[in-house]
Order: sequence, then structure tokens, then C-alpha cells
Amino acid sequence: MRIVTSTLALLLVTSLVSYAQEKWELKKDKNSVKVWTKDAPGWTLKQYRAACLINANVDSVYNFIIDWDQRTSWYSDNTLCKVLHKSGDNEFIVYYVYAAPWPVDDRDVVSKVLCNKEPDGSYLIHVSALPNYIPRKKDYVRIEKALGLWKIQQIDENTTQVLLEGKSNAGGEVPEWLANMFIEDNPFKSLTNLKEHFEVQ
Repeated sequence: MRIVTSTLALLLVTSLVSYAQEKWELKKDKNSVKVWTKDAPGWTLKQYRAACLINANVDSVYNFIIDWDQRTSWYSDNTLCKVLHKSGDNEFIVYYVYAAPWPVDDRDVVSKVLCNKEPDGSYLIHVSALPNYIPRKKDYVRIEKALGLWKIQQIDENTTQVLLEGKSNAGGEVPEWLANMFIEDNPFKSLTNLKEHFEVQ
């Protein structure tokens, strides 16, 4: 496995300097995976940003992230992922179920996913909740409000930077420890798993 150079690590930090100016608080920082949070007025959970560097090319990383059949193998606590509708290669309606520790009920969410390739070769993936797309299921609490953004960008010949930002309402009342799981542990574990998929042989 190729070691990420200090220059690339510095580039990652430099590209995120503006985050500090927006009062982001660094919560996790390990193996080039970082997670920040900040208050999100009007939302029940804090907003999060996560970032990592991956030893792979940008197209490979992007294609794996939107491979919905592989989603539950790496995205933390995601136990079910099903495409409900597809329009071309760039627009999807996706249904997810997320496990929550007992005694809290599991959550589900339906999301519209829009994918775009930018002129510089990077990819943007916009995610937004569609709470009424399908009927609610009695076994899950529906997440009715959520927004997310992925940016996947080539840094050098074989290094890709992944940035993930999101905010949501948890659906129902949740204890603080569960809220922290959603906004800190979940993105950290997900990006760590994503790195390991490409880097662990």
C-alpha cells in the first residue's frame, strides 16, 4: 500500500481551511480521515463534514460509491440499499435502511441522488430526502429531512480526495449518544471503510 505523502496531507488540510472559518469543530482525525461538525439551525442534528485521501483514481472511487449493490458492504449502519428509480446514469431514487442500537428504532430514508462530472474531472453527488415517495413502514422511523453532498476529486495520478457533507433530522427523539453516532461515527467509519476497500490488499 502506497503511503500518502505529507505534501498530500497538507493539501487536504489547506483545501479545507475555509471550514475552520465557518466554526467547524474537528471531532475525528485518524489515518487521513477527518470529521468536523457545527450547529445547523433548523435541523435536529448538527451538520457534518468528512474528508479522506484514497490511493485510487477518481473514476474508480466514484463508480464504487454509486454502485448501490455494494453500498451496505462499506457504508456504516446501512443495512438495506435499493434503487427505486433510475433516470440515465446520473439520477437515482434510492431507499436506505439504517440500523440503530436497541432500544432505538431503525431509520429509513428515500433519497434523490443527482450525479455530475465537473469540467475539471471531479464528481459531485447531491442527495436530498423524498419523505413521501413511498409509504412509511411500521418497522422504521422515516427520516423526512436530509441533504448531502459528495465531492470526489483527483489530486495526483493515483490519489483521490473524497469530501462528504450532510445534515438531517434524525426522525423522532434521539439521545445525544445516538445523535453523535449519526454525525461523527457514521461518516468516519464509512470513509475509513471506503479507503480500506481500495488500499487493503
